[in-house]
Amino acid sequence: MTAPALAPQVDPAAVPTTAAVTVIVCSRNGARGIVACLDALAAQEHAPAAVVVVDDGSTDATAALADAHPLRPTVLRHRTNHGLGAARTTGIAAASTPLVAFTDDDCRPGPHWLAGLVAALPEQAVAVGGAVHAASTDSAARRYAAVTRPLAPVEVDTASGSALDRLTGYVRAARRAPADGVGREVASLVGASMLVRRDALDAVGGFDPAIRFGGDEEDLCRRLRTEFGAAAVRFEPAVVLHHEFDPRPTDVLRRARAYGRGNHRTWRRAGGVPPLRPFPLLLAALALAGLRFPTMPVVALAAPVLLYPRSGRSRAESAAFSYLAAAEDAATLVGFLQAWWRHR
Repeated sequence: MTAPALAPQVDPAAVPTTAAVTVIVCSRNGARGIVACLDALAAQEHAPAAVVVVDDGSTDATAALADAHPLRPTVLRHRTNHGLGAARTTGIAAASTPLVAFTDDDCRPGPHWLAGLVAALPEQAVAVGGAVHAASTDSAARRYAAVTRPLAPVEVDTASGSALDRLTGYVRAARRAPADGVGREVASLVGASMLVRRDALDAVGGFDPAIRFGGDEEDLCRRLRTEFGAAAVRFEPAVVLHHEFDPRPTDVLRRARAYGRGNHRTWRRAGGVPPLRPFPLLLAALALAGLRFPTMPVVALAAPVLLYPRSGRSRAESAAFSYLAAAEDAATLVGFLQAWWRHR
């Protein structure tokens, strides 16, 4: 662990005391991206008062690269991997500023990112997040990430309310291309682009260290909204951060299953209506119906394109995106059911 230090170009006196921000970067085996992330933080218009890199059990050169960076971040190391919730908890413990921002080693904040988050945090809110876009579209897999926006805020109608409200929100999200829209209250933010008041973090106990990956920010935002009201968590789409998504479809499905487990944790703690994902169940029913009705396999084959319309550069790419979106939705459901079975 290195001693806390500021980059030479950061003047603490130039940062208003009430707007001083510690940026926490969590990383595991992030040597490929940590330098670019720190470069982007060093170029912020609103200079961070401190940057903390939490190396969560990396086996590569992540810590060494962060330690040698001109930004001179505080580098904290977990000897073994504890998970994202624990890594963020470690970072928060090292922060002494009124505001704490979070991002990841594969993110590239633009120069106005931190200033935008600070400006977008109204008095009645305790947390604000920005839009997360794909950093590149040089392959079909990366274009899929750009089209589907896998890291997006959780809207209020899909996280609370009646079963009909949740079903309506689910169908809308599955069938429509994601749009950033306008600034609004949301149920949960994306941890890769999020700013939270430190006193609010302390009031609700911060992140849950038991959540290793998937749903840690949703769990935190649920507690923030319970403690401070529905207006406590806001999304500001004008603040954009770019994310280098892993282009492998296997990683898409891995993340989806992890978020399914996270959905179960949130539901088990909060109660209410469980997350509804009927489309994968409908596709499974159509496939099984094919054992009895010869025309059903054709319907089942065409159904993903109808249920998950996606736009690619060609018809073939659009169809592939639809099938991958269906598989992603199914993986989320599998993750939820696996967690439910384990804790039944």
